[in-house]
Amino acid sequence: MNSRGQDYLNHLLKKANEYISYGIQEGCYDADMFKDMNSDDLIAFYRSESDRGDYAYESAKEEGI
Repeated sequence: MNSRGQDYLNHLLKKANEYISYGIQEGCYDADMFKDMNSDDLIAFYRSESDRGDYAYESAKEEGI
């Protein structure tokens, strides 16, 4: 992998950690959920939750909420 690819993965991992830390702080997630996750798992979780949030936002917007 070239350095740009690694930089992108590092960026995603940073965003994932920020998202998860905020979720733990707000009581949305339990820290134990993440203790056995590797970097790839954390990024996948972040992407999944982010996509789910985007979908919910778009759906609400379409319904005029």
